[in-house]
Amino acid sequence: MAVFILSLVASLALTQHSIADENVEWSFDASFQHYFLPGEDDLSIPSVSLTGQHVMLEARHNYESRDATSIWLGVPFSFTEPFDIELIPMIGGVFNSIHGMAPGLVFDASWERWNAYSELEYVFDFDTRDNNFFYSWSEVTFSVLERIRVGIVGSRTRAYDSSVELDRGPIIAFDYERVTLTCTALNVDDSAIVILGVDVSL
Repeated sequence: MAVFILSLVASLALTQHSIADENVEWSFDASFQHYFLPGEDDLSIPSVSLTGQHVMLEARHNYESRDATSIWLGVPFSFTEPFDIELIPMIGGVFNSIHGMAPGLVFDASWERWNAYSELEYVFDFDTRDNNFFYSWSEVTFSVLERIRVGIVGSRTRAYDSSVELDRGPIIAFDYERVTLTCTALNVDDSAIVILGVDVSL
């Protein structure tokens, strides 16, 4: 966790000069997910990101593996026709329990009451090729009410042990101004994994 915090401070310090000198709108996003895992210790995954017009900086902890920290640099692209789409190709370094690098992509698309979101990355482990792995989190949601979305999630990870190749299940999200609360249940037909999440955008 100390490395995670230090990395965030370093990222903010590196961008402070450009923020002051350019009239560019920046957004800060912090998210926290807590996994209730059957048969093993629970897992918490915090992440923070700072996004400007031409650059995105992000730090994640416990995302690729327990005690792993990853730092990311990305370039955001936005499109408004025919849908509202944001693409962020990224490159990241992974430290602590995994030593490697990873290309990644964030995809976010909205159309009327529908939203599709994906986080994709492929980790190349410097220690052994056996640990190379494709990670993904993808969800599709529909706004049933103004502030409530429901949908489905598919996830592929090595952060915890799973009995299936692709974890999947329903998600419900509550959006209120700059805060989003989520509850996800993966593999409900087997050993269910329950995930509670909160996301704050500033």
